[in-house]
Amino acid sequence: MDSLNRNRESGLDRVYKMAKKSTMIHKHGAVIIRNNEIIGEGYNHVSSYMSHRYSVHAEVAAIMSVPKRLRNRRTFEESTMLVVRICGKDHHLNMSKPCENCRKEIEKAGIRRVFYSVDTNNTNSDSLSSQDSNSAYASSSDTM
Repeated sequence: MDSLNRNRESGLDRVYKMAKKSTMIHKHGAVIIRNNEIIGEGYNHVSSYMSHRYSVHAEVAAIMSVPKRLRNRRTFEESTMLVVRICGKDHHLNMSKPCENCRKEIEKAGIRRVFYSVDTNNTNSDSLSSQDSNSAYASSSDTM
């Protein structure tokens, strides 16, 4: 687990690096932060089980990477998830709103705050939107 420098910028840097690790066309990364400490991280990738290949989404990979001793409702309720998708040679941000299955996994874990990237191809700055589990996807833009 890594401590952050008490600011969200470090978390954003880390989630961006996680997305860059993906070997897939649509590169997604996710980190889970609790008390200024990254407790879980992941990126989308292809996995194989027996003769089947399937895609592991970044959000699920991040949830599964949280150490077992921390995997409880209280820990997740006190945590924030950051999700980004990068595209193109310049690695600009693109929409990374969690899919329906990931949204269900995030809710099942109990994570209440999720920030995800939005398409920056049409804007001048990189930005995030937020999801609060108590409401629909809210669009509160923050500049990275």
